[in-house]
Amino acid sequence: TRLLYAHMLSNIGRHAEALAEAKRARELDPLNLRNNALEAQFLIHAGRTDEALMRLQDTLEMDSNYFLAHLYLSSAHVEKGAYSEAISEARRAREISGGRSKYSEGFLGYALAKAGKEAEARSVLGGLLKSSADHDMSSYAIALIYNGLGQHDQTLAWLEKAYAKRNTGIV
Repeated sequence: TRLLYAHMLSNIGRHAEALAEAKRARELDPLNLRNNALEAQFLIHAGRTDEALMRLQDTLEMDSNYFLAHLYLSSAHVEKGAYSEAISEARRAREISGGRSKYSEGFLGYALAKAGKEAEARSVLGGLLKSSADHDMSSYAIALIYNGLGQHDQTLAWLEKAYAKRNTGIV
């Protein structure tokens, strides 16, 4: 429950409190991969990307195939402008998920777009658009790619769809 509370605090911008709760959750269960990865996500939200990268490396030392660690590494690398690393980590997350994670597709398309690889980003986007009717999680991933491409009207339209489907990714 500490981690869920930390998640809510992070989502409403109360970063110091979120990080204190996440740290306590990690201290209580130091080998919990999810706690470690989510603490890193909260660090990213708080603008503490270097610390997030260290937390994610620690997480991967426990399990090098942990999906969320690779997904959040992609996000952290985008924040740092390290797009090739972000692309690599998003591809690794996609590989680990067996292509089932719409979030890894969204992060990959976003990183590609931010790296200036528009054709590749649009290719990922096209795949998501084809599957969007079947997956509730696709709307957020599609919005993420449109955001990376700088198409803000489409970004907002897809965020509205994600909201209508109650997709938690939009938080």
